[in-house]
Amino acid sequence: MTVIVGFVGAECAVMASDSESTESVHTRFDVDKIWTSGNCLLGYSGSGAIRGALSVSIDSKLKTAFGEDAEEIDRWEARSALAEATKPVLEQFYKEFVPTTQPVDSVLGGTLLVIGRDSSGHWLLEIDSHCTTTFYEDRGLQAIGSGGPAAFIAHGLLRHYQPRDQTMEQLRLIAYRTIKTCIDGLGGAFGVGGQIHLWSCRPGDGYRKAGTELLEDLEEGLTKWITIERESLSEVFGTGVAEAGAKEGVPEALTE
Repeated sequence: MTVIVGFVGAECAVMASDSESTESVHTRFDVDKIWTSGNCLLGYSGSGAIRGALSVSIDSKLKTAFGEDAEEIDRWEARSALAEATKPVLEQFYKEFVPTTQPVDSVLGGTLLVIGRDSSGHWLLEIDSHCTTTFYEDRGLQAIGSGGPAAFIAHGLLRHYQPRDQTMEQLRLIAYRTIKTCIDGLGGAFGVGGQIHLWSCRPGDGYRKAGTELLEDLEEGLTKWITIERESLSEVFGTGVAEAGAKEGVPEALTE
């Protein structure tokens, strides 16, 4: 399984993922599921073989179409270029697929998630296993991979933290918490795990991968955040009210 999330704010964007790859039931190792190319940030949820071929094709296409130093790439032009780079790679791998009891999509199918920036701000694009393209920057969030539904559930509890209202630091922490919740809930037999990989960007600062120190800061920040939430629960009813209410709700013992 894989889970990759992309968040787009008013002046920043973040992409985060788990890092566990499973070749068989007993073979698991860490891989990078997020990379940069042509001033875009990309994540792929499918087969490692396709991910490698896609990165080569996309890198060549973006450099040819926009050059190596483009700080901004128009989202519609980027969508066309990325689809053109993705389609032949998928067609080649699907053509060589040896039929099994499972459909090709369940074995090789994956999804590409891309963050870029143009004059209107950051954009968030998904290209699925059929090379269908969809923008999600208006929503500010998209999750891909077999663990994607869990990411949406995890973020559902944080829905009141709208991506466009958050600072870079806050958006990083939200993304970190979303992936960590997926790992904690789907780890082990479900194959979501390993280290959390997190990239962030804002205008003029480029794409930066979180190092060990920043990840430790995020873990510490998450601990503080959860502690505040835990303590705030008792304040919902006021001191002592919750206990009184609990006692009032207990029925008296039945008499013979």
